[in-house]
Amino acid sequence: MKIEPDSPYWYYGIGNALVNLERYEEALEAFQKAIELNPNYALPYHGIWRVCKMIGHEDEAKTAYENYLNLKEKEER
Repeated sequence: MKIEPDSPYWYYGIGNALVNLERYEEALEAFQKAIELNPNYALPYHGIWRVCKMIGHEDEAKTAYENYLNLKEKEER
C-alpha cells in the first residue's frame, strides 16, 4: 500500500493514532483535514464525535455524530 499524505484516509488514520496517544486537539485537526479533503467521508466525523465525547464537548459531539449518520446513510444507498 502506498502512503499518500494528501489522502483523507491517511489523515483519518493519523487522527486515530493521535487519539490513542491522548493528543486530542491534534486528532481533531487530523480529522478536520480528512473532511476538508473529502467532505463525504463519514469516518472522520465519527472520530470527531469520539474525541468530543472524551473531552466533554457535547454540542460538537452531537453535530459530528449527526453528520456521520447522514453520510453513512448516503453510503448505504
